[in-house]
Amino acid sequence: MSEVRTAITDFVLSAIAGTAVLFLALFGSFFVRDAPEQISLLEQKIKSQEANHAKITDQLKTQISSLQSKLGDKQNNERLEQVRMHSERINAIGTLIANGNVIARTFEDTNNKDLIAAEYREWEQQVLVALSVKFDQGYVSQFSAVRGNGLMLLNHNIEGDGWYSLLQGKLVFLNAMLTEIRKQ
Repeated sequence: MSEVRTAITDFVLSAIAGTAVLFLALFGSFFVRDAPEQISLLEQKIKSQEANHAKITDQLKTQISSLQSKLGDKQNNERLEQVRMHSERINAIGTLIANGNVIARTFEDTNNKDLIAAEYREWEQQVLVALSVKFDQGYVSQFSAVRGNGLMLLNHNIEGDGWYSLLQGKLVFLNAMLTEIRKQ
C-alpha cells in the first residue's frame, strides 16, 4: 500500500508539475506573442485615427474656404452697396441742384413772384424728403437753417427777389454738400 501511495503521490505530483510547467510554457508563449499583437493593434488604431484626422482636416479646410468665399462675397456686396448708395446720393443732390437752377432761371426770365414762391416751396419739400431718405436728419436741419444769400436782381419784384435769394442760399449749401460727398 505504501508503494501505491507513493506511486499515486508521484503520479499526482508529476501531473501537477507537468501541468504547472505546461501552464508556465503557455503563459510564456502568450506573454511573448501578446506584446507584438498589442503593438500591431495600437499601430492600426493610430493609422485609423490619422486617416480620420486627415479626413476631418480636409472637411474643415473645405468649410473654411467656403466661409471665406461667402465672407468675401458679403464684403464685396457691402462695398458695392456703399458705391451704389454714394452714386445715388450724388445723383439725388445733383438733380435737386439742377431743379433749383431751373427755378432760378425761370424767375430771372419771367419776374413772376407767385411762380417762384410756389416752385420754391415744392422744391424745398422735395429736398427735405430726399435729405431725410438718403441722408440723416443732421442734413435736414442744416438745410432748413440756411437763409438767403442777399442776392437781388435788378428790375425784378422785391418779394420774388426774396424767394430768389433764399433759393440761391440753399443752392450754395447743396453745392457745398455735393462737393463734400464727392470727396468721400
